[in-house]
Amino acid sequence: MTEAASQAFKEQIKYDIDRFSPEDAEHLPSLFRKIYGDHYLTDQVYDPAAFRRANADGSCQSLIARNDHGLPVGHLGIVQSAPYTGVRELGQGVVDPGHRTQGLLGQLIDRCVDVSDRDPTCCGLFGAALTNHVFSQRALWKADFVDVGFEIGFVPARMMQIEATGAGPTATVLQYRAMDDAPAQVSYLPSAYSDLMLALYDQLHLTRAFATSDQPLDHAGTSQIEVVDLPRFDLVRINVRRIGADLPARVAAATADARRNRRTMVQLALALGSPCTDAAVEAMREAGFWFGALLPRWMDQDALLMQRAIGEPWFGGVELFTNDAKALLRYVQQDAARQPVLA
Repeated sequence: MTEAASQAFKEQIKYDIDRFSPEDAEHLPSLFRKIYGDHYLTDQVYDPAAFRRANADGSCQSLIARNDHGLPVGHLGIVQSAPYTGVRELGQGVVDPGHRTQGLLGQLIDRCVDVSDRDPTCCGLFGAALTNHVFSQRALWKADFVDVGFEIGFVPARMMQIEATGAGPTATVLQYRAMDDAPAQVSYLPSAYSDLMLALYDQLHLTRAFATSDQPLDHAGTSQIEVVDLPRFDLVRINVRRIGADLPARVAAATADARRNRRTMVQLALALGSPCTDAAVEAMREAGFWFGALLPRWMDQDALLMQRAIGEPWFGGVELFTNDAKALLRYVQQDAARQPVLA
């Protein structure tokens, strides 16, 4: 058999992919260690009890690919990681090295999409594919996920000791697949990014009522924000549900705390349901934030992800699959270059 024929045969292998069984939990930690050592994005993957709890309470639905002996050789979870539980993330994906190049990741993704599509509580799926290789990006693209942005500097280099391809942190490309639409939702797009965001909405085939964002920061009430410190990622994430006139001061305080705590990135997810959106985005751009991604239904309301680095942002080692992602990265880099550096 020629090498090409052998490769084609491998890609036709079909795996037994099924829901999580409590017995799987004992074998999954060693599967993750084969690829990531002890440095995966969350230490919960090394705790069998954590898999059992998450699958029992619904915060993660694990899909397991098993070998002929019934042992896990692949895992992909449907994870509730967004503020709105109707949005899920395909995460904790791992494939045994002996079963790579056989289309297993794509089969796991297809199975997760099928499960989510039949779940009336799920409105959309995110994928956060690493940018130090393209196979996960390609697998999501084949499943009709659309590139919507990037998380720059998201995965610290220490987490990639086994599969590192660069000297700095690894970015992720955010990809989204809508499971349903929300045509009655009103989104106020900021003028700085409106053309790009309209193009992304069009690629996602999402219908929105777009309105003019022409109001100043709201002095009638304070901002409603949630600050989440993620020390494992050297990251602080800020979710902004309501925009008040105090937003710049509160974001500045959170950014100062991040710097004191030696975080390297600050992310800000801004709900797009306010006519103050444009004023808020301009204030955040003046504070050094730049475009990250469009996040459909992130807080049930669509959101804009903005981000800034503490120090110089790291754009090295990025490999991308689609031309859309390459163009989007150029846009993000140009936007970041216009912003000041927080030393």
